[in-house]
Amino acid sequence: MKKTIFAEKIFYYEDVLIDPDSLIDLIEKTDEGLTNSDSIGKWHSWVTSGDGPQKVFGFQKNTDELKLNTSSEPVKHIYDSVKSALSKIGKDYSTHWGIEYQDPTPITISKYNTGAEMGPHVDHYGDPRYIPLMSAVLYLNDDMEGGELNFPNQGINIKPKAGSAIIFPSVEPFVHESYEVTRGQKYIVPAFWIKKQDI
Repeated sequence: MKKTIFAEKIFYYEDVLIDPDSLIDLIEKTDEGLTNSDSIGKWHSWVTSGDGPQKVFGFQKNTDELKLNTSSEPVKHIYDSVKSALSKIGKDYSTHWGIEYQDPTPITISKYNTGAEMGPHVDHYGDPRYIPLMSAVLYLNDDMEGGELNFPNQGINIKPKAGSAIIFPSVEPFVHESYEVTRGQKYIVPAFWIKKQDI
């Protein structure tokens, strides 16, 4: 695993996933056979939330770690591969910054459609019950066109490689955006580490 520090608190890790192309194939092949006892769900529409008009980004799969023991072997392999990669970078980042490590919130597997993008945002929306610690994006492919990740405040714009991940604080000034995917689909696994507090 190779680590590059692009700016203070923005870390990029290469080779955190072995053979991500095969993992995408497995994700797609197992979709039709998934049951309610599997820890990974079927693809469903990925749309914006809120009161305004909905924008469709693509598709997502939710996960439930409590169902891991009843999952098929291919589903266990997908889940364990993704969780292991995220834990590896999360622990390294936490150690570097002196953050007490905990598991991320439930994992989703996402894919952007051609034409989809996500504008500038941070990953914390002001709920005082939760303290945002860090966010990450694990990249499963890089064979699409477009889809770069931009941090406007830090002047960073990258197209991560398949099998790599980027991790950064969830709050200002780490605004980030995903540029439009102009050809193909972009497969990612976003992750968020949040500390719950009593109010």
